[in-house]
Amino acid sequence: MELEGLKRGLKHLEDAGLHIENIVTDRHGMIKKYMREDHQDKNHFFDVWHVAKGISKKLETASKKRDCGNIRPWIKSSVNHCYWVAASCGGDSELNVQKWSSLVQHVSNTHEHCEHELLNEESLWLKEGIFFGSRAHKLFREVVESRYLT
Repeated sequence: MELEGLKRGLKHLEDAGLHIENIVTDRHGMIKKYMREDHQDKNHFFDVWHVAKGISKKLETASKKRDCGNIRPWIKSSVNHCYWVAASCGGDSELNVQKWSSLVQHVSNTHEHCEHELLNEESLWLKEGIFFGSRAHKLFREVVESRYLT
């Protein structure tokens, strides 16, 4: 039904003489495919609220797994980071990916490429590493680096 509504809406607007360059939708799979295949001439963006909500739900689910409770304090900050990335990249998709990906290092107290001052507060940092890293950091990374966010 969502796809049919989009098709009818686009047709109505284009029949009225409007030229549509950009469109913002949720991350519905059929809509992504339709835009990718039938409307390559339009820029398709995702509504940041839907993206942030999905990230929040996935991190909440991950935080309920064994030894992963220390993900929970990072959920709100991750959602805020999502909004900040969307607002500060000016449509530059490469910069968007770089800023979003920095979140994985940020939660492990690595701030080499961050745009803020050094943090002095004590937080529940997630231990990063291939062999000795925490399960929580691994699950956090899987959510943040998921290909389904793009």
